[in-house]
Amino acid sequence: MKLEYTLRLADFKAGRRLHRRQKLVRRILPYTWPILTFICLIGAFVFSGTSHKELFGQCFAIGFGALVASIGQPILQFFNIRKSYSRLFHSGRTDRRSFVDINDEYIVRRLAEMSELKILWSGVFGFAQDEKITMIYTNKDCFLLIPTQAMTPAQRIELDELVVRHGVRR
Repeated sequence: MKLEYTLRLADFKAGRRLHRRQKLVRRILPYTWPILTFICLIGAFVFSGTSHKELFGQCFAIGFGALVASIGQPILQFFNIRKSYSRLFHSGRTDRRSFVDINDEYIVRRLAEMSELKILWSGVFGFAQDEKITMIYTNKDCFLLIPTQAMTPAQRIELDELVVRHGVRR
């Protein structure tokens, strides 16, 4: 099966969302700073009326740091997603087409006039797919992104059969 597509920022974001949904820890992690802020503010409120002023100060300081992290994390994520997307292609590249050749032996991904990556099926770590994006993992945090809309229903079935045949983890 041969595919040609242009990876857009929306596809890249969909890939990050699908990757985050793969594990429970990745789903919970964005909520740790707001939860810690809430817990520390409750602790500061409780310790403000007692003789334990050092505990009040520690809860207040940790809560303030967690509040800053709660606000800063989405802002940093906004910029990091765009930075990661722009790093996929060399600066000044106007042709952002990708070509993927998937057969029974290997997967080859080429970026237009720039690079080529060949992966044997034994080197595929995992597979994930939803209605927007298809991800082929090369290790637990690296993956190839293919917009699902770039494939016909027959090609999706063929890819599913290849994944099952090679015993790739879903």
